[in-house]
Amino acid sequence: MTSDVTGDAEQGAPGQEPPVLDVVGSGHASSGEPAPPQVAGGLLDGAAVPALAPAGVSSLAARLAWGVIGGQELDADAEDLLDRGLGGVVLFGRNLRDPRQIRDLTAAIRRRASRPVHIALDQEGGHIVRIGEPLTHFPSAMAVGATRSEVLAFAAAKASGEELNALGIDVVLAPVLDVVTDPRNPTVGARSFGADPDLVARLGVATLLGYRAAGITAVPKHFPGHGRTGTDSHVAAARVAGGRIALAPDLVPFRAAVGAGARVIMVSHIVYDGVSNGLPASLSHAVMNGLLRRGLGFDGLVLTDAMVMDAVLEGRSPAEACVAALLAGADVVMPLEPQRKVLPAIERAIADGVLGARRLESTVRRLEHLDALTAADAERHVGDMGAPEGSDAASHHDIALAVARASVTLVRGRRLLPITPDTSILLVEQPSGHRSPIEDDRGSPSVERQFLTALPRTRHVSVEPARARGLLWLDAAARASDLVVLATRDAYLDPAAPALVRRLLGSGRHVVLVAMRSPWDCAALPRTDVAIATYADVPASIQALLEALTGRGTFPGRLPIPLDPAVISSIAP
Repeated sequence: MTSDVTGDAEQGAPGQEPPVLDVVGSGHASSGEPAPPQVAGGLLDGAAVPALAPAGVSSLAARLAWGVIGGQELDADAEDLLDRGLGGVVLFGRNLRDPRQIRDLTAAIRRRASRPVHIALDQEGGHIVRIGEPLTHFPSAMAVGATRSEVLAFAAAKASGEELNALGIDVVLAPVLDVVTDPRNPTVGARSFGADPDLVARLGVATLLGYRAAGITAVPKHFPGHGRTGTDSHVAAARVAGGRIALAPDLVPFRAAVGAGARVIMVSHIVYDGVSNGLPASLSHAVMNGLLRRGLGFDGLVLTDAMVMDAVLEGRSPAEACVAALLAGADVVMPLEPQRKVLPAIERAIADGVLGARRLESTVRRLEHLDALTAADAERHVGDMGAPEGSDAASHHDIALAVARASVTLVRGRRLLPITPDTSILLVEQPSGHRSPIEDDRGSPSVERQFLTALPRTRHVSVEPARARGLLWLDAAARASDLVVLATRDAYLDPAAPALVRRLLGSGRHVVLVAMRSPWDCAALPRTDVAIATYADVPASIQALLEALTGRGTFPGRLPIPLDPAVISSIAP
């Protein structure tokens, strides 16, 4: 097992106290919520943890883990985990079918659980959602960033939170507070509000407060920042260079979230040179206790990212990694599928005194506080929420459309617009080819139907750039049209994409590029006559795009990331 701290004191063993980073600042602004209660006469009551009965050790170990269930109903394995006191259940696409089934499942989880249990999922907006229709599909965080509007950020989060609340979900694993400056890593991309730390902070806090207004606990992530690495930590070890000073901008949004009373913060699996002692942040005492707790003054729950990601498993089993994370200062780990192997390891660490009483008392205090806040939220919102497909659905769609209309951005080419309905168009759509493991397998919806409604003389083709070379009819189809529209999804990362763009330009027709995720496509690919960023391929974003293309709408959005030519040249395929 690898860890950079031993002993049972929360702040580390004597003589091993990491220095507080002087670039962080200190203090904890009032959140307007009650302070966490102190543990007294409670679960631990000052007793040595090894003296707990075996059932107590097992229950405590289960509280420190958020796991998964296998399907759309509880099976014997899930019931056993809930009987033991599993602290949280993280839902994925395989668990979710429709609103009625989801409500039945969350109700069954809570009925079976031996103690309060949190039910969480990723529902960020854009291309990272677990529940599709009839829930409202909101644009991405970067679309919100392009609006610069805290009002829209709050409204979208509140509306989304109301829909989740109606389904029995109390935790959303959002917002992403990463300041995105390295475009090579598509796992962040449009999930971030942008490249300006202050903008990310403002919109991140508005989003957090919007969720809270709906009775949902938001989980800002991925502390202390995933935006400056070109590696997806889901699939490989990721590293951020530059040391403590370079980290300062990344911390700005998290400092703001702490000041706004964030209840939970998710820690990344990234190694930060000069900060995390060569370990992933989720295994680093210097990051979780030195930087987050003492530096930023955070006294809420520290949650790890999923402990099945390659970045944290190098040379470690999931069980070893989870225990190491708890030793280093995490309150709760997310073992997900390996939970059956992880829980016994946590039990042994408690029973043997490796995770000592003082360390666990602090975590139990935070767990009890979050449970109390969640119960208060539930009581406050009883009867407030109808079914997601009910009377609020129309107003929520209006909010999503307001975000989309305010975000759509014209990068270049105004003189060729608007497009008239009698224009014959070849719509070439690139499917998502660089999906991160965070994305569900269902992929992205096609934009064909919406284009045909607004521009009826549209011919649609879906083309993977790598396979376009053999499609001889594509050249003829482009020449037979008045205009070519190329809709891309992170195509700047695809080595075959430039050749496809050049081929379409070679048809002699004007080409409109629509970057439906990262606006980097607008700058890194060969120059087209028109370039537009929508930041999302959700229905509201495509509707706003078509309104702007046909002159029924405008392009009020502003790029939330700079399209720096020097950076572009380093990433262009």
